[in-house]
Order: sequence, then structure tokens, then C-alpha cells
Amino acid sequence: MRYNGKQYKQSWAKERREKQTQICKANAPWNNASGPTTINGKNIASKNARKHGGYDACNLAFSAILYRHYLSLKKIMDRAR
Repeated sequence: MRYNGKQYKQSWAKERREKQTQICKANAPWNNASGPTTINGKNIASKNARKHGGYDACNLAFSAILYRHYLSLKKIMDRAR
């Protein structure tokens, strides 16, 4: 198996992988997944993206600056066409 140009050993044999696929399809856990159902649970889940600082004030401000820069460059490129 190759990943990013490097050779890696497969951890499962083909037969084991097929057996695990059949087990997963038989159980179909994605059919039973319902996510949070209570209002409190939904409020907690809505904050998952903020858990590791990806949406802190500094990153949001920087993203806004980059987006404005992108829009300015796009206008310039559109005029050049």
C-alpha cells in the first residue's frame, strides 16, 4: 500500500478486511446514530468546532482579513480578463 509516495505494510489481510466489512454492514451503526436529542445536548454539540481554538477571536479576525484580501485579488483578476 502506498501513501504519499511511501510504502506501508497493510495491517489486515484481504480476507480479514472483507470479513470486517461484512460485520460493519450487518451491524450498520450509522442507521442508529441519532446525535443529540435534548436542547442541552444540541447546545453542547454546536460548540464542538470551537473546542480546539479554531474559532477564537484571533483566528476569526485573521480569516476575515484573508477573505477581504481574496475578494480584492479576485476583482483585480476579473478586470484583467
